[in-house]
Amino acid sequence: MLYLGPTNQLVEQVVQAGQMIGVAVDSFPKEGRPHHALEGRTILACTYDRLFNSRNIFTSNNFIPSTIILDDVHSGVDRVRNTYTATVPAKAYGRIRDIFQPLCETTDPAIWRGIANNESNARYEVPFWIWVPQSSAVASILESLKLEQELLFCWDNISRYLEHARLCITGSIAPSLRAMLNSFC
Repeated sequence: MLYLGPTNQLVEQVVQAGQMIGVAVDSFPKEGRPHHALEGRTILACTYDRLFNSRNIFTSNNFIPSTIILDDVHSGVDRVRNTYTATVPAKAYGRIRDIFQPLCETTDPAIWRGIANNESNARYEVPFWIWVPQSSAVASILESLKLEQELLFCWDNISRYLEHARLCITGSIAPSLRAMLNSFC
């Protein structure tokens, strides 16, 4: 059984509460793995980030919890969304912008002038009918950078569903690549 909370502080409160009422609850130790929990002998309490990042211990160890309890979901939703969202590394920004500028500039020239002038309020969401045919080119660019900090814990999540992603190109910061259909740029 897996109990998810949004912060380490809340996870520790759950571990302490479990001890007070006689329920065996473990969390991740500073080093090593929570072996009793992974063997199913205790409940494992951890943060949303531990489960929903693309390099999690659950996937790498083929551990499938029988039950998942989501506490404080209103806080957890943003944490999960972040694991399916990435800021494109600065190294790739120009190449990606160069792919989409000739395809999109005519649809909103004012926004593209703002992007070219690095204006902070200039933001353009690439339409899906333009995005889908170009998504494999973007994937090729980003795949080579998947170990960069911006992509390290989310690229594997995003790359699985790249054709469904949303790409926003901005004037002041690198574009945000969003792989959740219901997320907002």
